[in-house]
Amino acid sequence: MHLEVNRMKTAVAFFFFRRPGLTARVMATIRSARPPRLYLVADGPRLGREAEAEACAAARAEAEAVDWPCEVVKLYSEDNMGCGRRLSSGITAVFECEEEAIILEDDCVPVPSFFDFCEAMLERHRNDERVMAVCGSNFDPDLWRGNGDWCYTNYVYVWGWASWRRAWQHYDFFMPSLKEEGDEVLNRIFRNWKVRTIFREILWYTKAGHVDTWDHQWNWTIWRRAGLVAIPRLNLVSNLGWGNDATHCEHQGLNHDKVTGMLAIPLIAPPVVELDGPLMDALARDRLLGRPSFIRSVFYILRHSVKRLLGLR
Repeated sequence: MHLEVNRMKTAVAFFFFRRPGLTARVMATIRSARPPRLYLVADGPRLGREAEAEACAAARAEAEAVDWPCEVVKLYSEDNMGCGRRLSSGITAVFECEEEAIILEDDCVPVPSFFDFCEAMLERHRNDERVMAVCGSNFDPDLWRGNGDWCYTNYVYVWGWASWRRAWQHYDFFMPSLKEEGDEVLNRIFRNWKVRTIFREILWYTKAGHVDTWDHQWNWTIWRRAGLVAIPRLNLVSNLGWGNDATHCEHQGLNHDKVTGMLAIPLIAPPVVELDGPLMDALARDRLLGRPSFIRSVFYILRHSVKRLLGLR
């Protein structure tokens, strides 16, 4: 079974902050794709940082270099909202205007077929509420099983992704359902008890406000609703945001910056829409238990387990 891809019709939302060089690189890929609508979402500089204000202005200038027929919507914050608030509120604002959209950040450089893949998945699963997101990242193509160009997991990598208003409407930054439903949902989603425990603590760590992010809440939303995520057979996005000026990724990850190929059009569909359980188990084992963040996660576990025992959470 094959899936044809037509000319690009989907809006792109581009999130950036203070890195004009990276902003220009991602903008070049967006320019090549020529989306009909472009949402530019930017955070403001932090107080007392004159150089950061200049960098934010330079990044905005790079993002505004639109030279193709395109409706441009600027969603700029003059004050600094932080990563979690700026991303989550910006995505919400985009989906208030769009039924579906492709999301890119300033350190996520996609290959051209990323846009083709996202558009094809958005169209194919538009009315299938089981599928809640599409991502362009696959950090373990060597673990791939089957003959299709994509499969379904329950974890969304947000370094280049897409979704629908129907899915994002369930997002809640504060995760109010975590206390009552957390254990039940994680027990259902993850068979490996180590993975369950780590994600439980990461979610609680996020809910307590100890990390300024928005994507753990998005994964919780998908897990809570038993949603599926379409991921490509190959990695279609390079993450170049590693370094001292990164918000969360100061150290090089495990090949997160490696594009592994281009998907040929037309795409080859998998036989059924269902979770690839063995692949999900392998991804969890290799990407979580086998990475340095596992040590940090253990620290989270010990810290917050003690807080629970003391009745502080």
